[in-house]
Amino acid sequence: MTFPRDFEYVFQKPGMFFSPVEFDIAVAFIQGFDLANCGGVLVGFREWLVIRNGCGNNLAWPELALRLAFPDAESPRQQLVQSSNQKRAVELLFRLLGEFWRERETPQGLRRIYLSYEGWLQSQDWYNSSSSDYIAAKSS
Repeated sequence: MTFPRDFEYVFQKPGMFFSPVEFDIAVAFIQGFDLANCGGVLVGFREWLVIRNGCGNNLAWPELALRLAFPDAESPRQQLVQSSNQKRAVELLFRLLGEFWRERETPQGLRRIYLSYEGWLQSQDWYNSSSSDYIAAKSS
């Protein structure tokens, strides 16, 4: 699946597609687009964001994106109270999606994303055989 051309128009002029231009509305739009495409649009996005953040394996992708938008904030979601931060968060979200898609669409891109994520998981001290999502590596 290549990056949907129509989606680029939304990124360029979000105000033409939803109003007000707010982070949660953009998230709902993207999630709807993903659902309309049988969940294929966002495959690997959460894992890619975890790697970018270096943490947050327990978070959904919108919260991971907010952490990147407001890296110094104790509570990134609280930053959305200021309307100027809404625009900043939406712009960053669209930029992140574009970067993710470009990386994912390279040869073996999605595989590389998941391998990087697996490497990140393996480097975490909490990720071990007692973790609920632990998968033991096959021995050769």
